[in-house]
Amino acid sequence: RSIHTHWTKYHTLLLSNDNEDNDNETTSNVHVLNECAKLYNFHRERAKKARWELLVHRQAVGFVVDNHRVVHGLFPIGDALPILDTESSKIVPDQQQCAPKPQRFGSQLDWWQQIGRWK
Repeated sequence: RSIHTHWTKYHTLLLSNDNEDNDNETTSNVHVLNECAKLYNFHRERAKKARWELLVHRQAVGFVVDNHRVVHGLFPIGDALPILDTESSKIVPDQQQCAPKPQRFGSQLDWWQQIGRWK
């Protein structure tokens, strides 16, 4: 719930920020936007950890076939919200927000999903 609350507040402020011309209010809105983005990203990381723990527990009790696909399909987690620079209102580059490098080789999960114990 808290993720959705912060996401909604962020996008509402972002839309209202685009419609206003007052620099003083824009600066305060950027601070509020950044606070919402930080809280959203914090709760997003907690949700990713909880989803990973769910995967581990499901595998421990025997749900191994298509476990990742099912859990990621039922519990999607959106991308991180960008943090804006307070002076220029531009996005500050963050290492966590950079796109992950593509894998050159498959993982053990790829092998398990393709060959696996029951396929």
